[in-house]
Amino acid sequence: MLTLLSFLALAQTSDPQVPPKVPQTLEIKEVNGPIIHFKEMESGTPAPLETTLHEIKPLGILSNPGSKPFVLLQAQPCEGCEDHESIYLIRADGGKPSTFTFPGQIRDPKSRKLIHDSRSFYGQCLRKRGQVYVAFQKDKADRRRWLQTSVLVAEMEGNGIKEHLLTYRRKKPHIKHTLRLVKKGLCKEIKGKKRLHVRRLMDLNPKKSD
Repeated sequence: MLTLLSFLALAQTSDPQVPPKVPQTLEIKEVNGPIIHFKEMESGTPAPLETTLHEIKPLGILSNPGSKPFVLLQAQPCEGCEDHESIYLIRADGGKPSTFTFPGQIRDPKSRKLIHDSRSFYGQCLRKRGQVYVAFQKDKADRRRWLQTSVLVAEMEGNGIKEHLLTYRRKKPHIKHTLRLVKKGLCKEIKGKKRLHVRRLMDLNPKKSD
């Protein structure tokens, strides 16, 4: 039998007007040179993330259940080397960053032929996966006439990043599914750019591949 005391306790815990407590997520406050500062949280202010990068532009925070938060950003590895701007994924409490080719088109400086073409996304961008960084790529490989397609997927697991380079048709995600998630606001695209670069041949047998 439900007593008055237990009824009142049940009413307090199931009050629809009292929202459930949601864990506070990490947010970037500002960037001061190579140092990234985070906003204050209920547990305190996270320590700043010190890097050796230049012209940092934060893109967002990525994390999955059971993993630490990672900072996604675009930056230059040295002062004034805009042609070498890349995408970086760094654990918020420090560590060695994972580096990815900046999206867009890369042409050979001599022949002007296209050697790389990619579109990059971050967030919940793939079906049946958590938050990821994903790049749909076309690369000049070896002496092959046509650009070879691949999909690079980087996802957070524990304290690190697990990377997959998917080169087989049956395994590769399709960009149309990612674009649908962009329309839903679950995924964001990084605006690419056109540039010239040294010849970049795609490795079809990387160490971290599926």
